[in-house]
Amino acid sequence: MKQIMILWIILWAVCFTACKEDNLPTEGTQQAEDLELVISFDNEFEMGSRSALTSSEPTHHIEYMYAYVFANENRSDLTVEDATCIYEEKLPWEASAEAQSVFRCKLKEEIYQKLTANNPEKKYLVMVVAVDNNKDTYTFPSTNNSSEDIHLGMVEKKLNEVKMALATGVDASQMAYTEVFAGFRQFTTKQSQVQVTLTRRVAGVLCYLTDLPAKVNDYYIIGVQLHWSTGLNTEGILKPGNLAEGEESFADSEPSDNSSTTLLAEVDLKEMGAEESLDGSTLYIPPVSVEGTLETLTNSVLMGAYMLPIQADGHFVIKLVGEKREPDGTPTSDPVYVFTEMESEGYFAVKQLAENGTSVDDNYGITADYIYNIGYKPYSADTDYDDPLSLKGTEFKVVASEWESRDDIHVDFPNTQLGIVLSTEKKAGYRHDCVAGTDDIQVQALTSDYENKSWTLSITYPDDDKGEWCSFLASSSETLTGTGSGTVEISFKEYVDPASEKIENPDEDYREATITLQVDGTAISSSIKVRQWNALIVNSVAEDGKDAGKRAFRRLDNGAVFKPDGTVDYSNVTTYQWAKKDRLPSFIYGTDSQNTGDDGKKNYDNMLDVEWWGENEEHWNGCVVNLAKEGDWYLPARIELHALMYAMKNVSSAYLSDDINWWTSTARAASVSERYFSNKSVSVTKLKDLKDLKRGYYEDRENCNRARLCKQIN
Repeated sequence: MKQIMILWIILWAVCFTACKEDNLPTEGTQQAEDLELVISFDNEFEMGSRSALTSSEPTHHIEYMYAYVFANENRSDLTVEDATCIYEEKLPWEASAEAQSVFRCKLKEEIYQKLTANNPEKKYLVMVVAVDNNKDTYTFPSTNNSSEDIHLGMVEKKLNEVKMALATGVDASQMAYTEVFAGFRQFTTKQSQVQVTLTRRVAGVLCYLTDLPAKVNDYYIIGVQLHWSTGLNTEGILKPGNLAEGEESFADSEPSDNSSTTLLAEVDLKEMGAEESLDGSTLYIPPVSVEGTLETLTNSVLMGAYMLPIQADGHFVIKLVGEKREPDGTPTSDPVYVFTEMESEGYFAVKQLAENGTSVDDNYGITADYIYNIGYKPYSADTDYDDPLSLKGTEFKVVASEWESRDDIHVDFPNTQLGIVLSTEKKAGYRHDCVAGTDDIQVQALTSDYENKSWTLSITYPDDDKGEWCSFLASSSETLTGTGSGTVEISFKEYVDPASEKIENPDEDYREATITLQVDGTAISSSIKVRQWNALIVNSVAEDGKDAGKRAFRRLDNGAVFKPDGTVDYSNVTTYQWAKKDRLPSFIYGTDSQNTGDDGKKNYDNMLDVEWWGENEEHWNGCVVNLAKEGDWYLPARIELHALMYAMKNVSSAYLSDDINWWTSTARAASVSERYFSNKSVSVTKLKDLKDLKRGYYEDRENCNRARLCKQIN
């Protein structure tokens, strides 16, 4: 088994906080739109992204979430034995790296046809199950469901039949990559909210080693493996241990029938560039250093895996892998050798430190939601407090601890496997502006062995996104193939959508696509998010007070750009005089009547129609109305700009400042202070009706002010 099962790294930090007392279930008559799930993780939990274990940080990667409702059709009460599934739903969960509250979700209306509203005492049970992006590893229950989603098909199944089982055709090694959460809660139709706390249904083992010998018994060491001394469980019980109110416990997994030693993870030391140290006794291993992603100490290896709980006694085993070499250093034709239990070196049985902290257990079980540390690495992105286990030692112990949240973990990692990674300097808070544009992403081979590996990039969108707004320039499509390291350029279309479902909250009004790298012939994958702001959509009026339709505004002033962390860089922002050579607006517009206060596009067109430019065309070329035009985006008129300020004055992502002036195409500098285009002082709080704003006149023509562009929406 040569598949490298090491170091899948984490991405997307999603913060789940506890439900407060004011969110407790309320009493009342159940309505078809009332029943809401309130889902959290151990009440307060730092949520992030993980698709395979790399550290003991309390972060996770959940991309799919399901709800199942159970009832007893014949009685009002409920037991584990007689509860039958009456409804199932794939929840509209969207994985995100943005901090948010607990996940709230109203079930579809189909559920209310299953509930007995005229019996408020009848008890129901909801079970929520969540998995990471390896959703096809397990089924729950084992229904041999032939549908596209193997996690549906539980209706009419008994609660005590529910198990999390390895899916048909899936190798048991895939369990090392898959994380699963579950939780349940009883409720009645008197409640409008049902709170469900999810707990991890798998355990994790983290193995961090140093001082690996260069040679053992005439074998040159080229690899290291982590095993479990007996077989792995391939199924686990998901049903609750009891239905006592408020208890969230689950039954333990059943003992495994397997007896063979099972490989959990391995590291190919050749691929890591390992070589004999100067003294020849140990291996020199280059440190892994991917900024913001993974840092390891020199001469160390890190690997990890997820495991279903195991009641049967067993223990972890570290095995070295060796090869024989010719005198010139080339490998012989002999197969690689994995050291066995009979050898005193090259095979290390890992005992468990007992709860009293002094004695050790030769054999032990594995418990869900525990992390088993062989060596210690608390943080993936740096080596602070790292303490790998030395193979020069005489005692090899694993320390089991609850996989609890930590307040000092605030790290956002990419989701990859050591070897090759898809990366970008853009952080989770970065969104591209709404105008069409391009961006570069990097495919990075972390070791020379992956420079010739072929890969495929693909772009996917959330279910509610029509897609086709992001593509690869090299292929003009949403897929791209390549080899080894390189720069990949993506392009994205303009995003001006007045029908956005998030328009009520412009700070959340963006779209996103996922770009995934899959290495051909391997399980290695890596993904990043591309996010783009929607334009700021506002309603405008004409000077006669009639509706003038919607306007789309950019979120950045001309010349401003977003930094990789999503904040704005104003260092190269463009400022303008209104016109060159101290020319009055009438010189450019021709006549006063051509200068409208509510239609910047019309102002632009009127200027182009002026017939008497003669030798003074440079005045038009130097006018801010012309300089600040980009395609369909133009300098707004006076009332258009005011509509933006009036509607977005409290929106942080509009990036409007109280002490900045912007030009309008009606030849007056506008400020988000008390000036607002009228001849009298009008404060923001006193603005009631846009039609009360009077037309302003050109002033301060020598000043250099910013430009914020807009466009009409048909």
